Amino acid sequence: MTCCPIIQVYEYSQVIEKKRTNIKQTIMEIEFEITKTDYEIFYKQHFINELRKKITAAILIPLIIGYSYAGQPFYWMKFILGTIITGFLYLAIFYLIPYFVSIYKLRKAILEEPGYLEKKKISIIDEELYFENKTSNITRKWESLVSVDSNEKFVSLRLADKRAYLIPKTAFISENEATEFLGIV
Repeated sequence: MTCCPIIQVYEYSQVIEKKRTNIKQTIMEIEFEITKTDYEIFYKQHFINELRKKITAAILIPLIIGYSYAGQPFYWMKFILGTIITGFLYLAIFYLIPYFVSIYKLRKAILEEPGYLEKKKISIIDEELYFENKTSNITRKWESLVSVDSNEKFVSLRLADKRAYLIPKTAFISENEATEFLGIV
């Protein structure tokens, strides 16, 4: 007779343990609201940072083309003119045009998707990210997260479906919380 109650208790504890493993634990939640101006500032900073990374090419390529344009004998006016025109074209092709295309696509996305600028909540759960706003709730597995970038003002999450979520660093209580978020993700 004493055997049966022990087995029942054991089975009951297994059920409790199974229920515990099915409960998803929220590790961190972040609520924020992003504006169109925030996106524009982010894109501007992104392209400026890209230019800083490739500044030597941005200087050397116009100088080399200006030098070859100056010809033999060397004409200073041709060199200066060739260098200035090439430098402008280099900046326009690799930085200004992509910046304006990004701004255009941003405006188009805002018009097509009304929830783009709504208040958002991101929850980091054991095995997934949960994105929530007034119009939609999206759950993503960790595998869908392609990259995480951070700069002075923003943290950006890029997903496999080419979506990007921009989180202002002001949404975090402190710099340590932003660092912890980056460490978790």
